[in-house]
Amino acid sequence: MARRFTPQDANCGATKRSNELRERTDGLSESFDPTCLPPKAMGHFERLTQAPPVDPGELRTSVQAYVAGLRDASGTTEFIDLELATALEAASLALLDRFDQLTTQQTTLAQAAIQYFVLQDDAENDLSVIGLDDDAAVFNAVVRHLGFSDLVVELP
Repeated sequence: MARRFTPQDANCGATKRSNELRERTDGLSESFDPTCLPPKAMGHFERLTQAPPVDPGELRTSVQAYVAGLRDASGTTEFIDLELATALEAASLALLDRFDQLTTQQTTLAQAAIQYFVLQDDAENDLSVIGLDDDAAVFNAVVRHLGFSDLVVELP
């Protein structure tokens, strides 16, 4: 079984690829370090940071619909971690409630983290045994950066 990614696994700033990604995302925030993301998640996250702004109400609906779909799929797919999905849902909705406290650049990061969560086939397919671990790692890196450590989702 694959091992869960933790921020301590990241060697922040150590590789050419991560330095290139940092240069491309520097306009988003001076100190956000994308190398603290799981390596396989970096490309997906980078693309999401380039997406146009989405209405927070639409993001809220997407999160709720995605988790409802995971609940439905759990009846036939035994590997879905509904506990983690529910925790990510609650934390995502709480982050959306704080969008009015964020700068435009911070909102872009927060939106990308939430959109990453609602992608089923990102770095790890969400229907696999560790499928939501990368989603939690991405989400946690962003909320820590934003200073919302109370929204960090603990991995079981």
